[in-house]
Amino acid sequence: MKKLQFRGFPKSPVFRKAALDFLLPVTAFAVLMVSCITQDPQKLYPDMVADQDPVSVGIIDAEFERLFFAKLDKQDVEVFFLPRYNAVALDFRYQLTNYRQIWSREGRELFIKAVESYKADYAARNLDRKFSKTRRAYGKFKGKLEWSYSKHSESNVSSPVIELGYSFQGEKGKETPFFTVTQKAAREESSRQSDSEKLDSVPIKMFFTREQADELIRVINQESLMSALVFSHDYDQPKDEDYGEADF
Repeated sequence: MKKLQFRGFPKSPVFRKAALDFLLPVTAFAVLMVSCITQDPQKLYPDMVADQDPVSVGIIDAEFERLFFAKLDKQDVEVFFLPRYNAVALDFRYQLTNYRQIWSREGRELFIKAVESYKADYAARNLDRKFSKTRRAYGKFKGKLEWSYSKHSESNVSSPVIELGYSFQGEKGKETPFFTVTQKAAREESSRQSDSEKLDSVPIKMFFTREQADELIRVINQESLMSALVFSHDYDQPKDEDYGEADF
């Protein structure tokens, strides 16, 4: 096909002004239409279940390793539902750093199945003590992580692998098994820095008693999350088959 040649405007000032008067509103309209298309929530968020901002759905307990001590500390973890991503975020503070660990629906469902398998193994006294066999005994999934050192500092982002398993903790001879969620180290993904300046997110392990794990399941199961939303009249609640999986 012959390439079209753009010859430019004729030299006549009158014609040039008329052409500009025509093209400027057309161009503005085209830009506006493109902007509307790119801002369509369903296109921006393919896994969206509601066009709503994150909502807090509960605060649960989890255990963390105490710095410099071989003991566990219980602390609060606030859980948020991110409707546009059909994901949950676990917000907590660990070793003077604020963390937000994000799980897709796939990750949440794997967590629920893993806890059920762990409880069955616990009841059957089928738990192993070898770390190599326990740290990811029930699978793993890819998560997202945001972390910052204060509320006013810019957040860093990484995509760590999250392993589901268990671990024995406590005094020798009196160890107690805990279900574990282990966030692996991962390279920072920020485009603001060169590769040599980027930092890895640190590995973090969360420990759960069976009761604590059940409480987290109660908070993050899909039915509970959807019931926490307030749907407007012009937005129909999606059916279960309409849910997508977050692309993490």
